[in-house]
Amino acid sequence: MEGEAFQNALERYVDENKPDPLVRKQIESFELSWEPSSSLSDATTTTASNNNSLTCPRDLSFTPTDVVQGVLTWKGEYMVAKVEVLCCWEPQTIRKEPASDLNGNSKDVQAAMPMSSTGSLYFSLQSTLSFRNEHEKRPGDKEKSKEDRKADEKIQKRMTKRLKEDVFIKKLLSDNDDKVDDDDNPSKATTILCQARVSVQTPHDGGTSQFEERVDVTDSVAEGLRRAIFSSAESSLEVVEFLLSLPILPGSSHKTIVHCPLADRAKLRLLEDAMFDACEREGEDEIIDDLKISVSQDHEKSNDATAETKKPRR
Repeated sequence: MEGEAFQNALERYVDENKPDPLVRKQIESFELSWEPSSSLSDATTTTASNNNSLTCPRDLSFTPTDVVQGVLTWKGEYMVAKVEVLCCWEPQTIRKEPASDLNGNSKDVQAAMPMSSTGSLYFSLQSTLSFRNEHEKRPGDKEKSKEDRKADEKIQKRMTKRLKEDVFIKKLLSDNDDKVDDDDNPSKATTILCQARVSVQTPHDGGTSQFEERVDVTDSVAEGLRRAIFSSAESSLEVVEFLLSLPILPGSSHKTIVHCPLADRAKLRLLEDAMFDACEREGEDEIIDDLKISVSQDHEKSNDATAETKKPRR
């Protein structure tokens, strides 16, 4: 991936969401850079690579054939987020099974072969925060007078002090050793923003496709990123929506790079989970009851079958 892909994604995000002038101004001020990992083996090894500490989980049910992996540097006005990315998948393929005649002999007739369609995806993001150097040059600094630059430095010092005291931001600071959740799994890092596992299998008899989905968005991490970098956003949902619009999850909207099978579905499910969190944060139980995000009604039955894998309401 190159910088042009991210710039196109930014422009598309603004065009599709049509944010108000304040939000748009902040989005256009974002500085994004991408450092990819070197190979597919970085994702599948159980040892962290030099560029990215995310690796495929040991219990992954498929062998990845494609991967997008690296570190996205997202710079805001006062803080910088290092977003580690891992998206690996097995392409959705058609598997043909040989047909047999009445005597049990295999037939070489393509049309007589039943088919099954399968595919799998694993996606994960984690992020840490750090403060921008107060003397770091930024776009537009050359046009500012010496007095204006000094005034900016004073504002930055005050903002840095305020941001350091924020409880959500504290947990994401890169020099903070206390990065564990206070739930039943103390080994889970609070820096994990979201994870998704999606697989599909269509029976050889042409029946309804069966989906298995597990998604999770950590609202506290999204809220920390919102307060640190995307402060004009109304909720943490917008942070998740913004990041998932980038080519780090290469769906069908990213025309210039490889399309990741099931990425669009994973995006919808992650946004659904983030929206539940946003609604719960606001106490809007009625909205939660009415909320439905799905690709099509054809999948409702299979979704019911895997409902126990979804995150329960807190």
